[in-house]
Amino acid sequence: MASFLTGIGGPGTWGEYEVPQFISSQNFQFAGFVQDNWKATDKLTLTLGLRYDLDLPRTERFNAMSYLDPDVASPLQVPGFSNLKGGLRFVDSNDRHNYGADIGGHWHPIFNIIAGGWKTNGIWRFSAGQPLGLGLSGGTPLPTYGDQRPNLTGTLLKTSNADFLTQYFANPGVAVKPERWTLGTAPRVVGTVRTPGINNANMSLFKEFPVSAIREGMRLELRAEFFNAFNHPTFCGPDTTVEGGSFGQVQSTCGPPREVQMALKFYW
Repeated sequence: MASFLTGIGGPGTWGEYEVPQFISSQNFQFAGFVQDNWKATDKLTLTLGLRYDLDLPRTERFNAMSYLDPDVASPLQVPGFSNLKGGLRFVDSNDRHNYGADIGGHWHPIFNIIAGGWKTNGIWRFSAGQPLGLGLSGGTPLPTYGDQRPNLTGTLLKTSNADFLTQYFANPGVAVKPERWTLGTAPRVVGTVRTPGINNANMSLFKEFPVSAIREGMRLELRAEFFNAFNHPTFCGPDTTVEGGSFGQVQSTCGPPREVQMALKFYW
């Protein structure tokens, strides 16, 4: 009976403490683009455009990917307690910083070959990291009840030091090994500290050379594309295994370095 109350009964899973998560998530993305031509002089026409992409936070139907944040305002309204803290938060974050610009120009034919026909685009992404889940090395779990979690004697926080690669946590000592045959007090995910976020810019530059003298509509396009244009590293999360020997160390990156590719296209 206890197996059915705390886990899922079945071949190989009797007494399983961790109920498997079947995620049912979704999110919505919206995009818009505006463009206009402005004739600055008789010999100069500018093409200006702006694109905006909105990525709404991912949601999960059964709150299977949520965690308890003790610092947010509580949704509970209790008479006599006006400033209650604590509420559910989803692991995802909102991304509202994706912009792109389109700038071009048409000059007098003499100058247009050099100064005209330029375009640029950019996609900027600023995202917060994901909450961390703690593990434990060398624990003694309850028989048939899965792995132990560590104990938390305080609120685990991220360090404010610039060199966070050697120790990501400000107070790693609050994560300790629990007593034998106990579950551990750490939650499934720790919402007070997140993995490193993303600060990335993908940019492109285009130059068109009209050759309509040969055939109408014929042109050459030289394009350069820069992925992670400013070469900002995207670090993976730290080692979260307590008593594992490298707890709190960031050992790898999760994104590529700057990549540049160039191409020449011929339209006819």
